[in-house]
Amino acid sequence: LGVHLAAGRLCFGTAKKLRNGSCAMDVLIVLMPLALGMGLLGLLAFFWSLRNRQFEDLDGAAWRGISDDD
Repeated sequence: LGVHLAAGRLCFGTAKKLRNGSCAMDVLIVLMPLALGMGLLGLLAFFWSLRNRQFEDLDGAAWRGISDDD
């Protein structure tokens, strides 16, 4: 692992300098934290729904939608 300069840009880790001067794996620096953050956000939303009892009565809401209690 190392850091090297490619066309005025820093390439991190095992990134290879391409012919046009860009780094081959620069996109991973953005995508990996983004993917991990989105996964953590989904996990937090799931635990929030468990804590607020969103899964208690799954059939009740379906029957309330078609019942005729006017």
